[in-house]
Amino acid sequence: MFSYEHLIAFCTTYEQQGYSAAAKKLNKDRTTIRDQVKAIEDLYDVTLFEIVGKKACPTNAAKHIYQRSKVIISNTEKLNASFGNIYRQDLLHINVYHDISLPLNLALKIEHALAQHYPELTIHWLHRNREEAFDCLESDPNSIALMQHRNMQSAEKNIAYYSLGYGKLGVYSGKRSKLRHLVNLSTEDLKLEKQYISENHFNTLPELYAISPQYHLVSNNDLLLELVKHDGWAIMSTELSTPLVRSGDLHQLNIGEVANQFTFGLTLYYSLSLENEPALTLIKKITKEHFSTFD
Repeated sequence: MFSYEHLIAFCTTYEQQGYSAAAKKLNKDRTTIRDQVKAIEDLYDVTLFEIVGKKACPTNAAKHIYQRSKVIISNTEKLNASFGNIYRQDLLHINVYHDISLPLNLALKIEHALAQHYPELTIHWLHRNREEAFDCLESDPNSIALMQHRNMQSAEKNIAYYSLGYGKLGVYSGKRSKLRHLVNLSTEDLKLEKQYISENHFNTLPELYAISPQYHLVSNNDLLLELVKHDGWAIMSTELSTPLVRSGDLHQLNIGEVANQFTFGLTLYYSLSLENEPALTLIKKITKEHFSTFD
């Protein structure tokens, strides 16, 4: 049976068009390279190269197996890298529980950075309510949660936390809503209209988000956006709503007695067993840098 070393010698000779050039490329003796190629020839009773002058010219047999050999070499090197990464890191998967507050571009930054630095790490992005996420953190130590924090921040259920930064919220309605045409719009006007509330927001701070007695809870971001486009109003992150504001499907409401934009804090919750985990340190770094651009 041929080995990885045999295939490397064969492919390098094929590419360099000579045993001496292949030996120089691989930092080995010419005799070693020739013996490894010959081992394949003897095993399968084929001739792979014909020597013409100082060149090793591939035969039809060599041309036939070259691409297949390259695929085997590539896959072998990937497997070797995988084993190496597994050896160097104990964390092979991480569940990232999050609510509506997680900015989508921040999730992308985290995903790409972890893939670059820890290619064998599997990341699961799981949308959960606050209490569900904390229950999961207790049962699976390889988990973190990115959640909006409450006004009184404290450790919950023996879970550590790390404040990341602040995002912006606004009040929005659809383009056909009568609210956008009211002069001196007030919270009393909002109370008279249907309000859509993210379930995550309501479960975190109902006293802040539930303004209208006619509120409807919505779990999914896409559905929330679609509903508000047609009627009612909602409090949502400016990052989530900005594309629809630009397209004219949503309108940001200006309310006289309150700030038209207010902030929410995003917090990283994690098991104490991950305290010194390099992947967690990287996530902290990325999120801090993300929110610092909005300060």
